Amino acid sequence: SESPAPSDAELEDVAEVRPFWASREALGLFALAALSAGEGLGPFAGAWLTANPVKHYNPAELGQINAVQQLLAAAMQPLIGKLVDASHWKRALLSVGSLLVGVGTALTVFVPQLYGLQIAAQVPIAIGLTLVPLALNALSLGTTRVEHFTKQVALNNVGTHLGVVVSSVVMAFCALYGPKIASSGGSSRDAAVTSPTWCIVPLVTSVLTVFASAAVRYSRIDHGRASGRDTAGANSSQKSQQQASQGDEQEEQSETTPKQEGVWPLLSRRNFWHLLALAFLFNFANMAQLQLLVQQAAAILPDVAIPFTSAAQVVAHVVMLVASVVVG
Repeated sequence: SESPAPSDAELEDVAEVRPFWASREALGLFALAALSAGEGLGPFAGAWLTANPVKHYNPAELGQINAVQQLLAAAMQPLIGKLVDASHWKRALLSVGSLLVGVGTALTVFVPQLYGLQIAAQVPIAIGLTLVPLALNALSLGTTRVEHFTKQVALNNVGTHLGVVVSSVVMAFCALYGPKIASSGGSSRDAAVTSPTWCIVPLVTSVLTVFASAAVRYSRIDHGRASGRDTAGANSSQKSQQQASQGDEQEEQSETTPKQEGVWPLLSRRNFWHLLALAFLFNFANMAQLQLLVQQAAAILPDVAIPFTSAAQVVAHVVMLVASVVVG
């Protein structure tokens, strides 16, 4: 005779015993973070456009291309964020964003000779690189219990840095041992430039992300909590502490429950402006350094531009990976 199926209460007891990262959603979000980290080119775009055998871009042209992408991302982020909050198709939005990044990657790598096309390619790249993290954050918020949310964010960060490290190592291997091509001019300087076979890594991960999105079950997504409009999940998770500290719980709920929706309550918070200032200063001082470093190296040693960029990425993200594990 077959044993009866476990009841909902029994399943809840099992969920309480096992660690949060053992759930399908937690591991699925980890996989999505790792795969999405390998999609975009990041500093590899500047290295390739500098060292590719067809057209060598100078720092001014690379700065213009990067500025277009950053301006588009900044302009579209509020609209895309509103779309993610309102949509119940968050997994589909993440998949669309991944495919858009793949399209932009293909244009960047395979058609470097057209400057205008490189500018146009920043549109799908900016949309994808904005849509993917917003959708991933919404899925994390909508599927994770409140007491485990910070741990899930740390797990996602570990996946992101691990994805960058693994994809960078594979791209370096492809660049070192893959076929070489010469420039159209046939100069000795470019006689050993790597072929674009290394870009198979971001292209494949863009497609794999689409399939991996199914790991997060639609039935487990609380779309209200994912958009920040519903704190029912937070209130229910705090009921277990009610008898021990009822007064503290009521105070915490009064602080965490949003009184209003929209952007204006956010703009009125001092912490928001502090975080904005810190993010601006950090990115202003740090964001461009790795890109400038690999661009300079690619101009001097175009034959090892991709492996050099991979090494720089690995060193940077191994440190960030350790920090994410410690913080989480």
